[in-house]
Amino acid sequence: MFRKQPKPRPFDYRPRYYDPDRSFLRDHMPASQDANARIESMKSRVSRQFRQGDSSAGFRSDTRQQIRRSNLRLVIILGLLLIGVYWFLTVHLPRILAAIE
Repeated sequence: MFRKQPKPRPFDYRPRYYDPDRSFLRDHMPASQDANARIESMKSRVSRQFRQGDSSAGFRSDTRQQIRRSNLRLVIILGLLLIGVYWFLTVHLPRILAAIE
Protein backbone atom coordinates (compact mmCIF):
# COMPACT_ATOMS: atom_id res chain seq x y z
CA MET A 1 0.00 0.00 0.00
CA PHE A 2 2.79 2.45 0.84
CA ARG A 3 5.22 1.22 -1.80
CA LYS A 4 7.01 3.57 -4.10
CA GLN A 5 4.97 4.05 -7.28
CA PRO A 6 6.78 3.40 -10.58
CA LYS A 7 7.42 6.46 -12.74
CA PRO A 8 5.77 6.56 -16.18
CA ARG A 9 8.01 5.85 -19.13
CA PRO A 10 8.88 8.97 -21.13
CA PHE A 11 7.78 9.33 -24.73
CA ASP A 12 10.80 8.71 -26.94
CA TYR A 13 9.97 8.50 -30.65
CA ARG A 14 12.83 8.28 -33.11
CA PRO A 15 11.78 8.36 -36.77
CA ARG A 16 13.54 5.97 -39.12
CA TYR A 17 14.31 8.69 -41.62
CA TYR A 18 14.35 12.42 -41.07
CA ASP A 19 15.48 15.07 -43.52
CA PRO A 20 15.81 18.47 -41.81
CA ASP A 21 16.05 20.33 -45.15
CA ARG A 22 12.82 18.81 -46.43
CA SER A 23 11.06 19.55 -43.16
CA PHE A 24 12.22 23.17 -43.30
CA LEU A 25 11.01 23.55 -46.89
CA ARG A 26 7.65 21.97 -46.10
CA ASP A 27 7.11 24.31 -43.16
CA HIS A 28 8.28 27.54 -44.82
CA MET A 29 7.23 27.25 -48.48
CA PRO A 30 3.84 28.57 -49.64
CA ALA A 31 1.03 26.16 -50.50
CA SER A 32 1.48 24.10 -53.63
CA GLN A 33 -0.13 24.97 -56.96
CA ASP A 34 -2.54 22.04 -56.64
CA ALA A 35 -3.91 23.42 -53.40
CA ASN A 36 -4.29 26.87 -54.97
CA ALA A 37 -6.11 25.36 -57.94
CA ARG A 38 -8.50 23.47 -55.63
CA ILE A 39 -9.20 26.65 -53.66
CA GLU A 40 -9.92 28.59 -56.85
CA SER A 41 -12.27 25.87 -58.13
CA MET A 42 -14.17 25.92 -54.82
CA LYS A 43 -14.46 29.71 -55.02
CA SER A 44 -15.82 29.57 -58.56
CA ARG A 45 -18.32 26.84 -57.65
CA VAL A 46 -19.61 28.83 -54.66
CA SER A 47 -19.91 32.04 -56.69
CA ARG A 48 -21.75 30.15 -59.47
CA GLN A 49 -24.23 28.81 -56.92
CA PHE A 50 -24.83 32.31 -55.58
CA ARG A 51 -25.44 33.58 -59.12
CA GLN A 52 -27.92 30.77 -59.80
CA GLY A 53 -29.93 31.56 -56.69
CA ASP A 54 -29.91 29.94 -53.29
CA SER A 55 -26.58 28.32 -52.48
CA SER A 56 -28.17 25.32 -50.80
CA ALA A 57 -31.11 24.76 -53.17
CA GLY A 58 -29.80 21.39 -54.36
CA PHE A 59 -29.20 20.24 -50.82
CA ARG A 60 -32.67 21.27 -49.69
CA SER A 61 -34.44 19.58 -52.60
CA ASP A 62 -32.60 16.32 -51.87
CA THR A 63 -33.49 16.60 -48.20
CA ARG A 64 -37.13 17.32 -49.03
CA GLN A 65 -37.29 14.25 -51.25
CA GLN A 66 -35.81 12.10 -48.50
CA ILE A 67 -38.31 13.47 -45.97
CA ARG A 68 -41.19 12.83 -48.39
CA ARG A 69 -40.07 9.24 -48.97
CA SER A 70 -39.65 8.69 -45.25
CA ASN A 71 -43.12 10.05 -44.50
CA LEU A 72 -44.67 7.91 -47.24
CA ARG A 73 -42.94 4.81 -45.86
CA LEU A 74 -44.25 5.66 -42.37
CA VAL A 75 -47.82 6.06 -43.63
CA ILE A 76 -47.65 2.73 -45.49
CA ILE A 77 -46.33 0.92 -42.42
CA LEU A 78 -49.00 2.45 -40.18
CA GLY A 79 -51.70 1.51 -42.70
CA LEU A 80 -50.51 -2.09 -42.84
CA LEU A 81 -50.44 -2.26 -39.04
CA LEU A 82 -53.98 -0.88 -38.82
CA ILE A 83 -55.20 -3.44 -41.37
CA GLY A 84 -53.48 -6.19 -39.40
CA VAL A 85 -55.03 -5.07 -36.11
CA TYR A 86 -58.50 -4.80 -37.71
CA TRP A 87 -58.14 -8.30 -39.18
CA PHE A 88 -57.04 -9.69 -35.79
CA LEU A 89 -59.96 -8.02 -34.00
CA THR A 90 -62.58 -9.20 -36.49
CA VAL A 91 -61.32 -12.77 -36.96
CA HIS A 92 -59.61 -13.86 -33.77
CA LEU A 93 -61.15 -11.72 -31.00
CA PRO A 94 -64.63 -13.30 -31.22
CA ARG A 95 -63.01 -16.76 -30.94
CA ILE A 96 -60.97 -15.64 -27.91
CA LEU A 97 -64.05 -14.12 -26.23
CA ALA A 98 -66.09 -17.28 -26.95
CA ALA A 99 -63.34 -19.45 -25.46
CA ILE A 100 -63.21 -17.29 -22.31
CA GLU A 101 -66.98 -17.49 -21.73
